[in-house]
Order: sequence, then structure tokens, then C-alpha cells
Amino acid sequence: SYWICTFSNSQWHVKEELGLGQWQNSSFYLALRSPECQGTTMIIDESVFPLQRIWCLFEVYQTISLSRSEHFHGLLLCTSTGVLQQGNAGTDVAVAVAKTVAELDTRSAKATDEKDRLMIHSLIENMPGGFDTMNSFVRDTICSALEASHLHYESTFKTLVKNLTSRDSSSRSTQSPRSAPLPTLLTSAVQQPETKVDTN
Repeated sequence: SYWICTFSNSQWHVKEELGLGQWQNSSFYLALRSPECQGTTMIIDESVFPLQRIWCLFEVYQTISLSRSEHFHGLLLCTSTGVLQQGNAGTDVAVAVAKTVAELDTRSAKATDEKDRLMIHSLIENMPGGFDTMNSFVRDTICSALEASHLHYESTFKTLVKNLTSRDSSSRSTQSPRSAPLPTLLTSAVQQPETKVDTN
């Protein structure tokens, strides 16, 4: 099962859901620290907008802390086409996300309430390595996802080529000697027919 913050938090009591200024009482913290929680899933696109919001970074901060435990599976980055770390989200999407993250500094993350931004900003700054650790964690996660996409693409490419060539070889071996050759792609420029000019 999944705990989805957008649907789980009461939009009529946002301040209460965010802990009334105490991050330890926020719904994000309580959900991530639940014994049943096994990982963090972040839905992103090429703009990687969640990493530009301070409460999303708070979730990433907690994920970094929880990743030290054996039962926690870390941060999974999901797109409309699949999970980046599993390599099935598409190479184009993975490359676009990587380009954005390469230029992203999580220090610039924003919040609706400035007090929340300052609170979480201070929390991240006080962890070992501060925002440098946060940036490194995000980039390492994206790098792993990019490598997974590359391996998945390479494996799929090799399988497709193998299937295509094996079928082509099979069809040639069963072809009758008197059968007309199948048309193939042109390998040289088409010769233009000669034009005769009547000078009479």
C-alpha cells in the first residue's frame, strides 16, 4: 500500500498537517517514520519540480536518514512511463531528468510559508554535509537511474537485433531456390536512365 501526501493531508487543515511549525509532528515525518514504511516514491517529470519544493526535500532528508536501515529501500523516482531506477522509464526521460538535476541546487527550494522554508533549511544545513550531502544524494540517485536506463536499453536493443536476424536467417534457409529474391534496401545511388536527344 502507498501513503500519498497529496491525498492523505487535509487541505482544510494544512498547518495542522504540517505540524504547526514542529516538523516532528508533521504528517510527512510520521508517515516516513512508521515501522510499515519501506521506501520513498517521488513522482517527477523532466522539470523535477518536487526537488524544488522544501517539504519534498524534507522527505528526501528523512529518506537519507532511513536509508541506513536494512528494511528501507531508499528513494524511487517514478515517471509516467515507469521507475527510473528500474530502467523502464525511457532513456529520453532519464537523460532529460539528469540534465535538469546536474544544474539543480537544492538550496533554492521554495515553500508556500517562509517559516517552513527556514525551518527545513536549517534542519538540512545542520545534518552532516548539509546541502552538499543533499545535492550529492540526489545526483547519485539520478546517476544510478541513468545507468539502469542505459543497461535496459542496451539489453532490449541486443534482444531485438537477435530476434530480427534469427528470423531473417530462418526465412532464407527455407526459401525455395527458384523463388524470386525479396526486395532489399538500396545500398547505392539510383542510376538515372540515359536520355537520347534527337538532333534531326
